[in-house]
Amino acid sequence: MIRRVVLFAATNLAVVATVWLVVSVLAAVGLLLEPTKLPLLPLGAACFAWGALGGFVSLARSRTAARRNLGMTLLDGNSGDGDRDWVHATLVDLASRAGVRTPLLGVYQSAEVNALSTGPSRKRSIIGISSAMLTNMSREEIEAVLAHELSHIASGDSVTMALLQGVLNAFVINWAHWGRRVAAKRLDERLADAVGQAVRLVLLLVVGLGAALLVARFSRRRELRADVGGAALVGADKMRAALRQLQRTSDRVDGSLPTLATFKIAGNLGLSRRLSTHAPLAARIAAMDKVTP
Repeated sequence: MIRRVVLFAATNLAVVATVWLVVSVLAAVGLLLEPTKLPLLPLGAACFAWGALGGFVSLARSRTAARRNLGMTLLDGNSGDGDRDWVHATLVDLASRAGVRTPLLGVYQSAEVNALSTGPSRKRSIIGISSAMLTNMSREEIEAVLAHELSHIASGDSVTMALLQGVLNAFVINWAHWGRRVAAKRLDERLADAVGQAVRLVLLLVVGLGAALLVARFSRRRELRADVGGAALVGADKMRAALRQLQRTSDRVDGSLPTLATFKIAGNLGLSRRLSTHAPLAARIAAMDKVTP
Protein backbone atom coordinates (compact mmCIF):
# COMPACT_ATOMS: atom_id res chain seq x y z
CA MET A 1 0.00 0.00 0.00
CA ILE A 2 2.77 2.48 0.96
CA ARG A 3 4.67 1.73 -2.23
CA ARG A 4 1.54 2.37 -4.33
CA VAL A 5 0.89 5.70 -2.58
CA VAL A 6 4.50 6.84 -3.08
CA LEU A 7 4.34 5.85 -6.75
CA PHE A 8 1.02 7.66 -7.10
CA ALA A 9 2.40 10.87 -5.59
CA ALA A 10 5.51 10.69 -7.77
CA THR A 11 3.42 10.18 -10.90
CA ASN A 12 1.21 13.16 -10.08
CA LEU A 13 4.32 15.32 -9.62
CA ALA A 14 5.64 14.03 -12.94
CA VAL A 15 2.41 15.12 -14.63
CA VAL A 16 2.80 18.64 -13.26
CA ALA A 17 6.51 18.73 -14.17
CA THR A 18 5.68 17.61 -17.73
CA VAL A 19 3.17 20.41 -18.13
CA TRP A 20 5.75 22.92 -16.81
CA LEU A 21 8.31 21.67 -19.35
CA VAL A 22 5.92 21.89 -22.29
CA VAL A 23 4.77 25.36 -21.26
CA SER A 24 8.41 26.48 -21.05
CA VAL A 25 9.04 25.19 -24.59
CA LEU A 26 5.93 26.94 -25.90
CA ALA A 27 7.07 30.16 -24.25
CA ALA A 28 10.54 29.82 -25.79
CA VAL A 29 9.08 29.70 -29.32
CA GLY A 30 6.67 32.54 -28.64
CA LEU A 31 3.44 30.59 -28.47
CA LEU A 32 2.76 31.38 -24.83
CA LEU A 33 3.56 33.89 -22.13
CA GLU A 34 6.75 33.40 -20.16
CA PRO A 35 6.23 30.77 -17.44
CA THR A 36 7.11 33.33 -14.78
CA LYS A 37 4.06 35.35 -15.85
CA LEU A 38 1.67 32.45 -15.50
CA PRO A 39 0.26 31.00 -12.27
CA LEU A 40 1.99 27.64 -12.78
CA LEU A 41 2.66 26.91 -9.14
CA PRO A 42 -0.94 27.45 -7.99
CA LEU A 43 -2.24 25.50 -11.00
CA GLY A 44 0.20 22.66 -10.45
CA ALA A 45 -0.73 22.48 -6.77
CA ALA A 46 -4.44 22.54 -7.61
CA CYS A 47 -4.12 19.76 -10.20
CA PHE A 48 -1.98 17.68 -7.87
CA ALA A 49 -4.53 18.12 -5.09
CA TRP A 50 -7.41 17.30 -7.43
CA GLY A 51 -5.76 14.12 -8.67
CA ALA A 52 -4.34 13.00 -5.33
CA LEU A 53 -7.11 13.98 -2.94
CA GLY A 54 -9.84 12.95 -5.37
CA GLY A 55 -8.29 9.49 -5.69
CA PHE A 56 -7.85 9.08 -1.94
CA VAL A 57 -11.34 10.34 -1.06
CA SER A 58 -12.90 8.00 -3.62
CA LEU A 59 -10.82 5.14 -2.25
CA ALA A 60 -11.64 5.87 1.39
CA ARG A 61 -15.38 5.96 0.65
CA SER A 62 -15.46 2.96 -1.71
CA ARG A 63 -16.53 0.33 0.83
CA THR A 64 -19.30 2.48 2.30
CA ALA A 65 -20.41 3.65 -1.14
CA ALA A 66 -20.70 0.07 -2.40
CA ARG A 67 -22.85 -0.95 0.57
CA ARG A 68 -25.12 2.09 0.28
CA ASN A 69 -25.51 2.22 -3.50
CA LEU A 70 -26.24 -1.49 -3.85
CA GLY A 71 -28.26 -1.79 -0.65
CA MET A 72 -26.16 -4.70 0.62
CA THR A 73 -27.18 -6.87 3.52
CA LEU A 74 -24.07 -7.97 5.41
CA LEU A 75 -23.58 -11.66 6.20
CA ASP A 76 -21.86 -12.90 9.34
CA GLY A 77 -22.31 -16.64 8.97
CA ASN A 78 -25.10 -16.80 11.55
CA SER A 79 -28.15 -15.98 9.46
CA GLY A 80 -29.70 -19.43 9.77
CA ASP A 81 -29.85 -19.63 5.97
CA GLY A 82 -27.76 -22.66 4.96
CA ASP A 83 -26.64 -21.27 1.59
CA ARG A 84 -25.70 -17.81 2.86
CA ASP A 85 -23.89 -19.18 5.90
CA TRP A 86 -21.98 -21.58 3.61
CA VAL A 87 -20.87 -18.64 1.44
CA HIS A 88 -19.53 -16.80 4.49
CA ALA A 89 -17.70 -19.89 5.79
CA THR A 90 -16.20 -20.46 2.33
CA LEU A 91 -15.00 -16.87 2.16
CA VAL A 92 -13.33 -17.18 5.57
CA ASP A 93 -11.51 -20.32 4.43
CA LEU A 94 -10.42 -18.84 1.09
CA ALA A 95 -9.23 -15.60 2.72
CA SER A 96 -7.08 -17.62 5.10
CA ARG A 97 -5.56 -19.51 2.19
CA ALA A 98 -5.01 -16.29 0.25
CA GLY A 99 -3.27 -14.67 3.21
CA VAL A 100 -5.64 -11.71 3.57
CA ARG A 101 -8.02 -10.59 6.29
CA THR A 102 -11.55 -11.82 5.66
CA PRO A 103 -13.38 -8.94 3.97
CA LEU A 104 -16.91 -7.91 4.77
CA LEU A 105 -19.42 -9.96 2.79
CA GLY A 106 -22.74 -8.60 1.58
CA VAL A 107 -25.64 -9.66 -0.64
CA TYR A 108 -27.47 -7.19 -2.87
CA GLN A 109 -30.81 -7.79 -4.52
CA SER A 110 -30.39 -7.95 -8.29
CA ALA A 111 -31.31 -10.09 -11.28
CA GLU A 112 -27.73 -9.97 -12.52
CA VAL A 113 -25.41 -12.88 -11.77
CA ASN A 114 -22.44 -10.92 -10.52
CA ALA A 115 -20.07 -10.04 -7.68
CA LEU A 116 -17.67 -7.23 -6.88
CA SER A 117 -14.93 -6.26 -4.45
CA THR A 118 -13.66 -2.87 -3.38
CA GLY A 119 -12.15 -1.08 -0.40
CA PRO A 120 -9.30 1.23 0.61
CA SER A 121 -6.90 -1.58 1.58
CA ARG A 122 -6.51 -5.34 1.88
CA LYS A 123 -7.55 -5.05 5.53
CA ARG A 124 -10.65 -2.94 4.87
CA SER A 125 -12.34 -4.49 1.86
CA ILE A 126 -15.80 -5.75 1.00
CA ILE A 127 -17.11 -8.39 -1.37
CA GLY A 128 -20.67 -8.12 -2.62
CA ILE A 129 -22.57 -10.91 -4.36
CA SER A 130 -25.91 -10.62 -6.11
CA SER A 131 -28.94 -12.53 -4.89
CA ALA A 132 -29.26 -14.05 -8.38
CA MET A 133 -25.77 -15.49 -8.09
CA LEU A 134 -26.87 -17.53 -5.09
CA THR A 135 -29.72 -19.10 -7.06
CA ASN A 136 -28.06 -19.47 -10.46
CA MET A 137 -24.60 -20.79 -9.59
CA SER A 138 -23.43 -24.04 -8.07
CA ARG A 139 -21.36 -23.96 -4.90
CA GLU A 140 -18.20 -24.71 -6.87
CA GLU A 141 -18.89 -21.77 -9.18
CA ILE A 142 -19.61 -19.44 -6.26
CA GLU A 143 -16.38 -20.57 -4.63
CA ALA A 144 -14.50 -19.62 -7.81
CA VAL A 145 -16.15 -16.19 -7.91
CA LEU A 146 -15.15 -15.54 -4.30
CA ALA A 147 -11.59 -16.64 -5.13
CA HIS A 148 -11.54 -14.19 -8.08
CA GLU A 149 -12.61 -11.31 -5.85
CA LEU A 150 -10.08 -12.26 -3.16
CA SER A 151 -7.38 -12.21 -5.83
CA HIS A 152 -8.33 -8.60 -6.57
CA ILE A 153 -8.06 -7.76 -2.87
CA ALA A 154 -4.74 -9.55 -2.40
CA SER A 155 -3.31 -7.69 -5.41
CA GLY A 156 -4.56 -4.28 -4.21
CA ASP A 157 -6.43 -3.74 -7.48
CA SER A 158 -9.01 -1.34 -6.02
CA VAL A 159 -6.21 0.87 -4.70
CA THR A 160 -4.40 0.85 -8.02
CA MET A 161 -7.55 1.67 -10.01
CA ALA A 162 -8.45 4.63 -7.78
CA LEU A 163 -4.93 6.04 -7.84
CA LEU A 164 -4.59 5.56 -11.60
CA GLN A 165 -7.82 7.47 -12.15
CA GLY A 166 -6.56 10.26 -9.89
CA VAL A 167 -3.33 10.61 -11.87
CA LEU A 168 -5.21 10.77 -15.16
CA ASN A 169 -7.62 13.36 -13.77
CA ALA A 170 -4.66 15.62 -12.98
CA PHE A 171 -3.23 15.03 -16.45
CA VAL A 172 -6.49 15.89 -18.23
CA ILE A 173 -7.05 19.08 -16.22
CA ASN A 174 -3.49 20.33 -16.84
CA TRP A 175 -3.56 19.83 -20.60
CA ALA A 176 -7.06 21.23 -21.07
CA HIS A 177 -6.06 24.38 -19.18
CA TRP A 178 -2.87 24.99 -21.16
CA GLY A 179 -4.55 24.23 -24.47
CA ARG A 180 -7.00 27.03 -23.73
CA ARG A 181 -4.17 29.45 -22.90
CA VAL A 182 -2.24 28.64 -26.09
CA ALA A 183 -5.35 29.25 -28.21
CA ALA A 184 -6.16 32.49 -26.42
CA LYS A 185 -2.58 33.79 -26.87
CA ARG A 186 -2.71 33.46 -30.65
CA LEU A 187 -6.10 35.06 -31.30
CA ASP A 188 -7.73 38.45 -31.34
CA GLU A 189 -8.79 39.50 -27.85
CA ARG A 190 -12.47 39.47 -28.81
CA LEU A 191 -12.30 35.84 -29.90
CA ALA A 192 -9.74 34.64 -27.41
CA ASP A 193 -12.07 33.66 -24.60
CA ALA A 194 -14.70 31.90 -26.74
CA VAL A 195 -12.16 29.98 -28.84
CA GLY A 196 -10.02 29.26 -25.80
CA GLN A 197 -12.98 27.71 -24.01
CA ALA A 198 -13.80 25.66 -27.12
CA VAL A 199 -10.22 24.36 -27.28
CA ARG A 200 -10.37 23.52 -23.59
CA LEU A 201 -13.57 21.52 -24.12
CA VAL A 202 -12.10 19.65 -27.10
CA LEU A 203 -8.95 18.81 -25.13
CA LEU A 204 -11.02 17.63 -22.17
CA LEU A 205 -12.84 15.25 -24.51
CA VAL A 206 -9.78 14.07 -26.45
CA VAL A 207 -7.36 13.74 -23.54
CA GLY A 208 -10.17 12.40 -21.37
CA LEU A 209 -10.88 9.72 -23.98
CA GLY A 210 -7.22 8.76 -23.98
CA ALA A 211 -7.29 8.50 -20.20
CA ALA A 212 -10.44 6.37 -20.34
CA LEU A 213 -8.75 4.01 -22.82
CA LEU A 214 -5.78 3.57 -20.47
CA VAL A 215 -8.02 2.89 -17.46
CA ALA A 216 -10.11 0.39 -19.45
CA ARG A 217 -7.03 -1.43 -20.73
CA PHE A 218 -5.61 -1.75 -17.23
CA SER A 219 -8.98 -2.93 -15.90
CA ARG A 220 -9.24 -5.67 -18.56
CA ARG A 221 -5.77 -6.92 -17.69
CA ARG A 222 -6.51 -6.97 -13.98
CA GLU A 223 -9.67 -9.04 -14.59
CA LEU A 224 -7.62 -11.63 -16.47
CA ARG A 225 -5.04 -11.68 -13.66
CA ALA A 226 -7.80 -12.13 -11.07
CA ASP A 227 -9.16 -15.10 -13.04
CA VAL A 228 -5.71 -16.69 -12.88
CA GLY A 229 -5.41 -15.81 -9.19
CA GLY A 230 -8.81 -17.34 -8.49
CA ALA A 231 -7.80 -20.49 -10.38
CA ALA A 232 -4.69 -20.74 -8.21
CA LEU A 233 -6.92 -20.85 -5.12
CA VAL A 234 -9.69 -23.21 -6.24
CA GLY A 235 -8.52 -24.75 -9.52
CA ALA A 236 -8.88 -23.80 -13.18
CA ASP A 237 -11.87 -26.11 -13.72
CA LYS A 238 -14.00 -24.29 -11.12
CA MET A 239 -12.92 -20.89 -12.45
CA ARG A 240 -13.72 -21.93 -16.01
CA ALA A 241 -17.16 -23.22 -14.97
CA ALA A 242 -17.92 -19.94 -13.19
CA LEU A 243 -16.94 -17.90 -16.23
CA ARG A 244 -19.12 -20.04 -18.48
CA GLN A 245 -22.09 -19.49 -16.19
CA LEU A 246 -21.41 -15.75 -16.22
CA GLN A 247 -21.32 -15.92 -20.01
CA ARG A 248 -24.73 -17.63 -20.11
CA THR A 249 -26.25 -14.86 -17.98
CA SER A 250 -24.31 -11.91 -19.44
CA ASP A 251 -27.49 -10.32 -20.78
CA ARG A 252 -28.53 -9.58 -17.17
CA VAL A 253 -25.47 -7.47 -16.30
CA ASP A 254 -26.49 -4.17 -14.69
CA GLY A 255 -24.32 -1.26 -15.78
CA SER A 256 -26.40 1.49 -14.17
CA LEU A 257 -23.63 2.32 -11.66
CA PRO A 258 -20.50 2.67 -13.85
CA THR A 259 -18.13 3.31 -10.93
CA LEU A 260 -19.11 0.07 -9.23
CA ALA A 261 -19.54 -1.84 -12.49
CA THR A 262 -15.78 -1.54 -13.01
CA PHE A 263 -15.21 -3.71 -9.93
CA LYS A 264 -17.63 -6.51 -10.86
CA ILE A 265 -16.49 -9.89 -12.14
CA ALA A 266 -18.76 -9.60 -15.20
CA GLY A 267 -19.13 -6.37 -17.15
CA ASN A 268 -21.01 -4.94 -20.09
CA LEU A 269 -18.87 -4.55 -23.23
CA GLY A 270 -20.81 -1.46 -24.33
CA LEU A 271 -20.18 0.26 -27.68
CA SER A 272 -16.44 -0.36 -27.85
CA ARG A 273 -14.31 -3.19 -26.55
CA ARG A 274 -11.40 -0.77 -26.17
CA LEU A 275 -13.44 1.24 -23.68
CA SER A 276 -14.75 -1.83 -21.88
CA THR A 277 -13.44 -2.47 -18.38
CA HIS A 278 -13.86 -6.24 -18.88
CA ALA A 279 -12.45 -8.54 -21.55
CA PRO A 280 -15.08 -10.64 -23.36
CA LEU A 281 -15.95 -13.70 -21.30
CA ALA A 282 -15.12 -15.93 -24.27
CA ALA A 283 -11.56 -14.57 -24.20
CA ARG A 284 -11.32 -15.08 -20.44
CA ILE A 285 -12.53 -18.66 -20.76
CA ALA A 286 -9.97 -19.27 -23.52
CA ALA A 287 -7.27 -17.88 -21.22
CA MET A 288 -8.37 -20.33 -18.52
CA ASP A 289 -7.85 -23.18 -20.98
CA LYS A 290 -4.13 -22.37 -20.88
CA VAL A 291 -4.00 -22.64 -17.08
CA THR A 292 -3.08 -25.97 -15.54
CA PRO A 293 -6.16 -27.51 -13.83
